[in-house]
Amino acid sequence: MLLLALSVVSIYLYTQVAKSVVGVVKDENEPYKNSLEQQKEYLNGWLAHYQQRSHRRNAMYERPWYIVLGQSLSGKTSLIQKSNQVIPIGIADKQFVANKDRSASKMLQLWLTQQAVIIDPPGEFFSPTNEETDKDETEAGISRGRALHLHLQDWLMEVRQRQPLNGVILTVNIQEIMEMTSEGRREWLQRWQTHILEMSDRFACRIPVYLVFTKLDVLTGFETIYPLLERSLLDETLGITFAANTESDEEWRGELSKFWSEWQENFNELMPEHMVHRTSLDLRSALFNFVGQIAGLRSVVEELISGLKRHYNRDPGRQMLIRGCYFTSSLQQNRRSDFFSDTICRHYKLYVSNKNVWANNDNQRGYFIQKLFNQVLFSEPNLAGENYEHVRVRRHNLTLIAVISGGFAVLLLSGWYYYYLQNYHAGEMALRKVSEFQKLGEPAHNQPLGADWLPHMNIIRDATMSYGDYREKNQFLSDMGLYQGAKIGQLVEKTYLRLLESRFLPVLMKDLQQHLDGAPANSEEKLAILRIMRMIDDKSGRNIPLVEEYMRARWQTAFTGQRDVQERLMMHLDYALQHTDWALDRSHSDAEAIKSYEPFSASIRAAQIELSKLPLYQRVYQNLVIKAKEQLPQDMDLRTEIGAQFDSVFVFDNEALLKVPQFWTRYGLSHFFVKQTDKLVSITALDAWVLGLTDNVDYSDADKAEIERQITDRYVGDYTSTWRNAVNNLSIKPFDDVEQASAALDAVLNNGQPLWRTLVLLGDNTQPHLVTALSSDVKTPVVVAAKQGKNQKTVADKVLNSAQKESLEQLAEQPEYVLLSRIGRPFSEQNALVESGDDQNGQVQQAYKALNDMSNELHRISNAPEPGKAALLLVQMRLQQNNADAFFTAQQLSKNLSDPLGRWVEQLADNSWKAVTALALQSLEAEWSKTVVTPFMNQMADRYPFNPEASKEVALSDMERFFGPNGTLDSFYKNNLKVFIDGNGSLDSEGNSLIRPEILTALEQAEKIRSTFFTAQNGFGIQFAISPVDLSANKRRAVLNLDGQLVDYTQGNSHTAHLVWPNTMRAGNESKLTLVPDVSGGSPRSVGYVGPWAMFRLWDKGELTNVQDNSFDMRFAVDNGTMIYRVYVDESNNPFAGGLFSQFTLTDQLY
Repeated sequence: MLLLALSVVSIYLYTQVAKSVVGVVKDENEPYKNSLEQQKEYLNGWLAHYQQRSHRRNAMYERPWYIVLGQSLSGKTSLIQKSNQVIPIGIADKQFVANKDRSASKMLQLWLTQQAVIIDPPGEFFSPTNEETDKDETEAGISRGRALHLHLQDWLMEVRQRQPLNGVILTVNIQEIMEMTSEGRREWLQRWQTHILEMSDRFACRIPVYLVFTKLDVLTGFETIYPLLERSLLDETLGITFAANTESDEEWRGELSKFWSEWQENFNELMPEHMVHRTSLDLRSALFNFVGQIAGLRSVVEELISGLKRHYNRDPGRQMLIRGCYFTSSLQQNRRSDFFSDTICRHYKLYVSNKNVWANNDNQRGYFIQKLFNQVLFSEPNLAGENYEHVRVRRHNLTLIAVISGGFAVLLLSGWYYYYLQNYHAGEMALRKVSEFQKLGEPAHNQPLGADWLPHMNIIRDATMSYGDYREKNQFLSDMGLYQGAKIGQLVEKTYLRLLESRFLPVLMKDLQQHLDGAPANSEEKLAILRIMRMIDDKSGRNIPLVEEYMRARWQTAFTGQRDVQERLMMHLDYALQHTDWALDRSHSDAEAIKSYEPFSASIRAAQIELSKLPLYQRVYQNLVIKAKEQLPQDMDLRTEIGAQFDSVFVFDNEALLKVPQFWTRYGLSHFFVKQTDKLVSITALDAWVLGLTDNVDYSDADKAEIERQITDRYVGDYTSTWRNAVNNLSIKPFDDVEQASAALDAVLNNGQPLWRTLVLLGDNTQPHLVTALSSDVKTPVVVAAKQGKNQKTVADKVLNSAQKESLEQLAEQPEYVLLSRIGRPFSEQNALVESGDDQNGQVQQAYKALNDMSNELHRISNAPEPGKAALLLVQMRLQQNNADAFFTAQQLSKNLSDPLGRWVEQLADNSWKAVTALALQSLEAEWSKTVVTPFMNQMADRYPFNPEASKEVALSDMERFFGPNGTLDSFYKNNLKVFIDGNGSLDSEGNSLIRPEILTALEQAEKIRSTFFTAQNGFGIQFAISPVDLSANKRRAVLNLDGQLVDYTQGNSHTAHLVWPNTMRAGNESKLTLVPDVSGGSPRSVGYVGPWAMFRLWDKGELTNVQDNSFDMRFAVDNGTMIYRVYVDESNNPFAGGLFSQFTLTDQLY
């Protein structure tokens, strides 16, 4: 907050400084701002008075505008004033503006005359910059007069854009121009040529220029001639106006020469008379000098005109247009000048005499001025023409308007023709379709859900829509006024609507009736079907999207893969729902409507009576659920909300529970349910209308309150059960290996943190967040505790100011907060986990510490040179010593954590430990295969006695080395397998052994072999007793040789022999049974085997009979004789038990 405040203050100060700097720069760039503003104020004020006086809309062009140019003291203002043309309009006649040195300077003036407006700029506008110019002007790069002149031009372009000026009157002081040297006159010509051509270029027109030579009276001798003339002659114009087509130098020089010749001839005619009658020598001398000066003035005038017209960089048509030159005298000064004598005096530095000539009362007479303005200067107002740019733009606009108008006319005619043809073809199509419809007969009724009426409906709809939907078009504006659909479309539509109402809708109602009758009693399915039937019937309560959605599903099922059929059926249904009202037609006693509805009346009424028995709040709540599904966004996907790490950590039992309907989320609660609370009763209008209860249902205030309570209770119950089921549905996935377990723990601890995100998501949707109402930095746990516990008001008073407490109190009264408070109670433990997330002693931090230890242990195993042995060592340490490893610690911690965090931590620990155990068993399995299985398979598995059919036999040494105490198998069991079979934790979560049952069986068999064939005293070997029992009558003697031990038997001579195996006292290994026949000369016959296992092979040859607890009989058949022996063995260690060796097998898979 502090940084934000400092940023705001810094930005404000920077803005203020920037504004001040801009102001300073602006003042420096506009050193004449006051003068320009004063001139602008004067011009606008004068223009306002002028327009007010004119009373015309286009007053700016009512009179031509002229500008009078000339240097200071050239007689501009005197010339205008003596013309007697000025009309006062209420603006001060004299305008002055203050310079920076506080001296007053004459300002621009505008004069209104009967025929024109005259602009009289001061000579300062055109004064050249010299050394005496103010330093500020020099620094600004432009003089004040120049700035004012440019402003005047801009103002003229603004107010008189079409024709800024009609002419330029350039006043020339005769005395000044005659006294100039040739170099001075060239500078004078160049300056005024530049000013005038600049205005011509600025105004984009060729402005005519009128040269008016003033102060003719200063010439010596003027007073001897012109004051004596008649007044009428003095009001005439003295000068020449060139012909309009005069362009070349020869032409205007000829015209000027002609004028000058006539002027001098007039002087010559007057000379004799004035010479005779003027007795004064001075007067005669003055007259003579005047005539001479006029003659000398001619060359100067020609030089001025020629210099002004000549411009080498401009085309002849763009050079200055000089219309004429004129001579005037406005004010007669009390001085005279003889240019010839003055020039001589100045050359020889003699005294120049200026004699007073005029009396004071005679110096106000104007000579040759009265008719100069009216008949000459103002007689050609349009000679300047209009602004070229303005004319170009105007012509372009006129051309554009003409083109657009022509194009519009073409488009208009084309549009009329197009729409005429369109309506003509639409009418033809309507007639053709109606004719086709009339030729169709009844359908075959072999397609469901109205599809058999599609040909009829398609044709009549095409006829109806041949002109388009006439309801959407204006009869007088559509198709440029040629639209005929309003007349023809209505006629055809009647047939279309009658077909829909009497054929199509009854078919749909019949299908719905079958589903209505077959739906379970008092079910939501039955209410939904009844709702659709009532909406098809009655337009007053119709919800078109709901009906279309239901029928779209029905058609999709019935016409799978027939998109065109589905779309056309939906198109006809939409038109029927928009424009038909079955119930209204019946109320108007429409016989056909009554007849077509009659088959469905009984079913609808029966369903209404049945469904009316539902509790009121149940019906309203069901409507809320339906409406929420329509209006709220798609269901919340827990997979998306939890993040990308969801699948790497979680597994779910029911995928449907991953989608939480928005109705049971915080968004649905605040944006839908709370807003619907006040409308719960009005929502019942839909089902009341569906069930036909609209006219007789009147709810009291108590009924409304009970409805709200019942619905709220149901909503809270569904809300909590939805989130409880959603969270309980999430379990930690089993891990295939240690790497997967490590990645899952990294995701939990570092990356996506799915466990934490799940808890936060649960809290966001089940906990009221009062902190969002505060603008301060009060921490969430403090604020929540302050507001939720009445006994913590003291804390709240300390951390909250009055405004915050007021905000909390207001928020706590909101329906959203009240509902979330109820919803949050069953999740108080889970939400407390999030609130205490930053507490080092909190459950979350403890869980994360345990998970971090597990992650470190998994990384240690993964990074070990032999991960399998590292895992095996860890597992053996736990099973042998009950070592409290990180996984065991996490399992124990999970018992004290709140659900679901405790369950998830336990599952993470269990699944991770299973992955470690699996890795350990994999390592052990490899060792098992190498140390135990491979030797057995190579040396024993395919040999006798393990394979009774094998010819090769197992060496007794191999047998002793493999099965003996501390042998290969026994050592591996004791060192590796015993902890997995007999130790703690040897069973998985389902109570099954970690070792495969086949391995356990093999170990049991091996132990039986060991206990039978190995003893602590004698080592490898067995002892047993044998006695003959019976010899067949055809045999007189039987000799049994068991590994070198003889048991001889003759008829009636029975005894018991104690034998051992193997018989190490004899080198040979042979076992044989010999029977001697009872006849003389008969040869004995034998059956026997050689080898260490010969005895067992011989026993396999016999037949086992008379099996007792400690003995069994073995019957041998040899040479048609039989011999029966009885073998005495220990019951628990019977070496001759069947399958002791043949059933023993080992597999590579250990777990």
